Amino acid sequence: MPHYPKHSDDFEWGYGGSGPADLAYSILRTFFGAPFAEAHYQTFKWDVIAAIPRTARRYTIPAETIRAFAEARGYRIEDVA
Repeated sequence: MPHYPKHSDDFEWGYGGSGPADLAYSILRTFFGAPFAEAHYQTFKWDVIAAIPRTARRYTIPAETIRAFAEARGYRIEDVA
């Protein structure tokens, strides 16, 4: 996953801080581009990234979760691998 730093030097999860914000932004930017990421990364952070157990060392966010988040905001995609 490329890191597009906005707030932090590292990815984190399990709470609502700057590391989780960068992870959320980087995921959305990778899949949907910068404009979508800018508009929605804070919501994605709270809805998805903050819910990951902070102690998790490995975690997979299902493609369907990412797809459903985008589609709920009017973004249609054919396939997220």
